Amino acid sequence: MKHAVLFIFHVSAVLAASVTGCGGETADVSAQTSDEIVGGTVDPGDPAVVAVYARAPGATQGALCTGEVISPTVVLTAAHCITEVDPGAIHYVVPGPVFQQVPSSQWLATKEVHADPAFDASNLANGHDIGVVILAQPTNIVPIPFIRTPLPSSVVGKNVRLVGYGLDNGVTQTGAGTKRQVTVSVVSMNDKTLETGNLLQKACNGDSGGPALLNIDGKETIVGMTSYGLILCLLTANYTRVDLYTSFIDQYLQ
Repeated sequence: MKHAVLFIFHVSAVLAASVTGCGGETADVSAQTSDEIVGGTVDPGDPAVVAVYARAPGATQGALCTGEVISPTVVLTAAHCITEVDPGAIHYVVPGPVFQQVPSSQWLATKEVHADPAFDASNLANGHDIGVVILAQPTNIVPIPFIRTPLPSSVVGKNVRLVGYGLDNGVTQTGAGTKRQVTVSVVSMNDKTLETGNLLQKACNGDSGGPALLNIDGKETIVGMTSYGLILCLLTANYTRVDLYTSFIDQYLQ
């Protein structure tokens, strides 16, 4: 029996950087012709959903992920966005709907990053794909709440909204850098992850760390974060269950 190839969603969302004359440093990627996360639409809102960009000093390209502001100094993201990057990489938090259009003067500096120590990139199904990026200075971006109570099994079948800066085409590996959104249903849930999406609508590379937002008592709340899926972003995506890691998150909240 052949096993499916699992793939961490940020690995090939690599953006090259170029220096411009007046706007500072921006990311230069190929032209985009689609408006999809995969099967979604461009998202001009959700200011608390931000790009997380990791780049080694002196490098001309870096790895792109997604994160969400959960306090004035803390951005939630995937553990692999912290551990599976170049050694010595510096993380930046970049707000705005299109990463490539944000000059480096507007990138938010960070002072440290932390990944769940139990995360193992060679065992994605074991969970723990959660981390935090600590900002050097507080931001005035209004945080998104995250779930603090056990997620009930009744979430299966409910709609969640996915947001991220990832590719809009997993086969051609194009479209990273634009914030997009799509509403899909929760397909299944286990003791580690949520499974979301379908053949035409799902998360992809670069969406790692991006939220699955569920309406709880009238307020959108982070219940999952993009973790992994099949290579080329085929079929569904797996999301880290945030309710399992509140103690990890709380140690970094002020």
